[in-house]
This record gives sequence, structure tokens and C-alpha cells, in this order.
Amino acid sequence: MSEKMLSKRPELNIRNVDQETVIVDKNTGEVHQLNPTASYIWDQFDGSTTIDRVITSLSNEFNIDADQASVDVNTVVRQLQELKLLI
Repeated sequence: MSEKMLSKRPELNIRNVDQETVIVDKNTGEVHQLNPTASYIWDQFDGSTTIDRVITSLSNEFNIDADQASVDVNTVVRQLQELKLLI
């Protein structure tokens, strides 16, 4: 279980388009597109929500078991951290 709270880098340009999120990193010029599940996870990171709460929320919202939600959330978090989109 993780009590770590993450938030989005403030200098990112973020737009929601048809249930997907488009993120433009102004520092690198890179554009990232998140699918609906990753977008849902991304939206939860406000600096005050733990990863465990995101897992519970995803499990409830998409009606999936907690183990699968944990895998999904941790995969997305790892990818977003590798892209340096979260702090």
C-alpha cells in the first residue's frame, strides 16, 4: 500500500478531448495522449490523493477488482513518472 501523494507538474498544458487527455510538456515540446483509463487515473493526482485512494476509486468507477486496479494504476504511475509528468 502506498501513502505517496502525487501531483501534475504545474507547467504542463493539459486538454481533455473525447475522454482522453492530451498533455503538452512546454519544456520538451513533447505531446502525450492518455487513453480514457489513464486519463481517469491522471485526473486523480491533485497532490492530496494517495495512490491507494486512486486504486480504490478506479476499482469502483470501472467495476474491476482491486488487484487489477492496482496493476493498472501502478503501471500508469510508472509511465507518467518516467515521462517526468508527475511530481
